[in-house]
Amino acid sequence: MRADMHHILVERPRLSPGRSKRGRQANLELDILPRHQGMRRPHARRKTFTDLLGPLRRWLRSRFGRPWNVVYSEACAVIRPNSVVRGHLKQHLLEMVERHTFLHEGRVCFLRPWGGDGITPLDPATYPIRCFYVHPATGRLHEHRPLSRRRRGLRG
Repeated sequence: MRADMHHILVERPRLSPGRSKRGRQANLELDILPRHQGMRRPHARRKTFTDLLGPLRRWLRSRFGRPWNVVYSEACAVIRPNSVVRGHLKQHLLEMVERHTFLHEGRVCFLRPWGGDGITPLDPATYPIRCFYVHPATGRLHEHRPLSRRRRGLRG
């Protein structure tokens, strides 16, 4: 993992309207402006919460088939707990990888805390979410790629 991965994922440039600052209400005449207005309403372009998670997914995809303990220790060598930003990166990493899997009737499953009986098989035909998981027998990192909507028989 790159040493500056936390900069790549979290820090993005501010969106600037440009030199003319189009859309500012300060450029309008006083007769057109409303008499009463909230603090946020005149600011149409606010800084938003945007994380770029594509590089993290590509990094995990490049570690396909390696033992999860090795992948996680490589990530923890870069993601030290001395920064809130790096902790945020570690949270995204742990959300992308389903670590608590088990074999149930010959299929890789995990416990889902919401809905149903909780046992969710990672079957490409039924589970529509793309994710990474740790295989319970080998302990290696795998990627779950679901079938497309067309191949599952859904319209889309």
